[in-house]
Amino acid sequence: MTTWDERIGTRPPARLPKLERVKVFWRVQAPTSGRVYECVLYATDAGLELRMQRNEDDAQDRAACCEVAWRRRERCMESRSEPPKASS
Repeated sequence: MTTWDERIGTRPPARLPKLERVKVFWRVQAPTSGRVYECVLYATDAGLELRMQRNEDDAQDRAACCEVAWRRRERCMESRSEPPKASS
């Protein structure tokens, strides 16, 4: 009797599916949230695919801004919790 590995053999590493950005048709910024959306054409294994998506760079920039704002908020809250300094 053969083992599972002997019957199956070694498998080649899994190949990532093709996802190549071909063209950006338009970008628009939402007036209330400031989010950037774009219409992009991708070449995939199945053919061409048209997507409307949030701009990933915008999401990374927004995350970085949120982190900076949070740190500033924390510093502000710490300074408020300190007792007032006595005046001379």
